[in-house]
Amino acid sequence: MEAALPDANQYSHENLPVLVAGGGNGAPKTGRYLRYAKGTPTTNLWLTLLHHMDNHPASIGDSNRLLDGLTGL
Repeated sequence: MEAALPDANQYSHENLPVLVAGGGNGAPKTGRYLRYAKGTPTTNLWLTLLHHMDNHPASIGDSNRLLDGLTGL
């Protein structure tokens, strides 16, 4: 079963396919396909990447936690 992409006419930000490229000096771990639970905010990805770059905001938009398994944090 293929995952449906969001409806661009509704400006939905759910179920977005996101590609994180580059080694990032060893993190995030590469060569994997990760899928997070339905309803996980995309801003959790941005928050996790910022934390890896030593920038530690408490939240971004509707973020609610760091993503497990993305980096070695």
